[in-house]
Amino acid sequence: MVICLDQRTGNGCETVNPNDAVRCKACGMHLRYALQLHDPGVLIAAYRIGRVLGYGGFGAVYAVERRGSTTRLALKETFDAQSIAAFQREFATLHRLRHPHLPIYHDMFEYDGNGYLVMELVPGQSLQDILDDGSGALPETQVLGYAVQLCDVLTFLHQQHPPILHRDMKPANARLTPEGRIKLVDFGLLKRGGQLTRVTIRGIGTPAYAPIEQYGGDADRTDVRSELYSLGATLYHLMTGVEPPPATDRVAAERDPLRPPQQLVPELSTPVADALMQALAISQRDRLASIEEFRRALLSSPAPLIPALPQRISRTTPPPAPTPAIDRLVALLQGPHEAIRGIAWAPDGRWLAGPSGRNLFVWDVQHGRLEKTLNVRQDTILCTDWSDDGQMIISGSWDGLICLSRLDGAATQTLGRQRGAVTRVRFSPDGALAVSGGWDETVWIWDVGAQAAITQIPSPGGRVADLAWSHDGRRLALAAFDGTIRVIESSSGQTIRRIDAHEGVARCVTWSPEGRMLASGGDDGRLIIWAEADGTLIERVEAHRGMTASLDWRADGRMLASGGMDGNLRLWGAGFDGTLRTLFDLHGHNGSIWGVAFSPDARFLASASGDWTVRLWRV
Repeated sequence: MVICLDQRTGNGCETVNPNDAVRCKACGMHLRYALQLHDPGVLIAAYRIGRVLGYGGFGAVYAVERRGSTTRLALKETFDAQSIAAFQREFATLHRLRHPHLPIYHDMFEYDGNGYLVMELVPGQSLQDILDDGSGALPETQVLGYAVQLCDVLTFLHQQHPPILHRDMKPANARLTPEGRIKLVDFGLLKRGGQLTRVTIRGIGTPAYAPIEQYGGDADRTDVRSELYSLGATLYHLMTGVEPPPATDRVAAERDPLRPPQQLVPELSTPVADALMQALAISQRDRLASIEEFRRALLSSPAPLIPALPQRISRTTPPPAPTPAIDRLVALLQGPHEAIRGIAWAPDGRWLAGPSGRNLFVWDVQHGRLEKTLNVRQDTILCTDWSDDGQMIISGSWDGLICLSRLDGAATQTLGRQRGAVTRVRFSPDGALAVSGGWDETVWIWDVGAQAAITQIPSPGGRVADLAWSHDGRRLALAAFDGTIRVIESSSGQTIRRIDAHEGVARCVTWSPEGRMLASGGDDGRLIIWAEADGTLIERVEAHRGMTASLDWRADGRMLASGGMDGNLRLWGAGFDGTLRTLFDLHGHNGSIWGVAFSPDARFLASASGDWTVRLWRV
């Protein structure tokens, strides 16, 4: 295919033209210097081209499959001979590194004069996309959740020998996956829609995010404090909705044009605003010494005030004080070298199942070992659940497939397919039905025996992040991307109740054991308890810095567990009236906690994390 984009001038309407076209069919521009991209189905070395993910003046990025495999990868192509050496350096530096917030690098090669870099295909959208789709500044708690992850991965890179500097940290190079994880990438050639990627100056970076010392071409002048400037500029943009002025403009001006963030967003907490300004100091010596120091400065802020909610408030509590670590770890269950995106107990408490990559992993709890690896032949698996007889596991994936896998190793069956990523699947209490929801903004109810969809219910809240059955199977609770919790009738799809719950996405929802209350968590880091009967707000606490990613209620109703993007695992005492008190924190994970689940006998808690482990705790 030929894209109407002159590689010399950047002019053109970007219309896709046939390979033999001489002039653009839309604007008539001569295509002699237009951008030539590979057509779908073309084989480049061992990789078959799928769709074009993006392009720019110097290259393109494609979704591809390796010959003989169905794993989707990203293929980054450069047309610029000078960039091939940069590709080689990037691959040599990063292909052995494994971190939950870095993509995996698979291959690097040259083909027909161009350079190619093969890496993990990271689903989701960039933080720049989120800014472009929104209406300005993002909530402070939401951005702090992103900041914690970016600090973790940058600190990891800086701790290598020698330290690795990204040198182009910006919102466009941080991608947010469907489960809420940040991946630091360097897809500087990507474009979105009809807009070309922001201009990146070779060797310098993107002007709004590049520190002054990156200008001039002397690599020895840059260090970890240079990266801190770029991170600070990124977070400044996310928290204020305003891109910081380039460092060159700031140096040249008689008065620094950078506005303090609280002038733009008055409700921003002072410690966070001060940390951003210190990161954006023009001189390296005036910045903090490391990313870790910056992280501590950001998180020293007290929890922001909770805005008024429309529901009647029966009681509120202040943010809980951290409690000392209590060593209750029973077993550390090693998994694959990838994040484990959730955890589920078999009904008899003998097995634990968790999805990671394209596989389902089953652990023998009694012996503390990985027992089975089920290759489900889905794309990245995002969610799973056990059948009531403990013989079958249901899973949903990024490519929309919903599959049924038997513990005895029988062939996996496909239950159905949604039109987008599946973020939650659940068996009904009697096991006869299953429910799924995700990015197609629809709740699907399936007849498990007939392997057919019974009902498709449009989600009024947009994309679905989580689903939970009531204990009688008559109602469903939905956590939606618009921040709402909705209770609907499972038979008709009729909405019984809408609750305006969270700033940002409502990520997780669970019913109390007796069915009188709902607990929800979201991007704002809150844990909220609601009365199911009328949606009354009973309790709300600031549970985590950044996203509250997972929740579970113990079978006796007296304890609630929450896992956060901040890597904290917290246990809460739950009164019969829904009030909460902090019991203790469980320390050990060093990655976001994507799944928590109490054992059926209420004696243990399992947690699954982006640090590639499942931990079993005595509670």
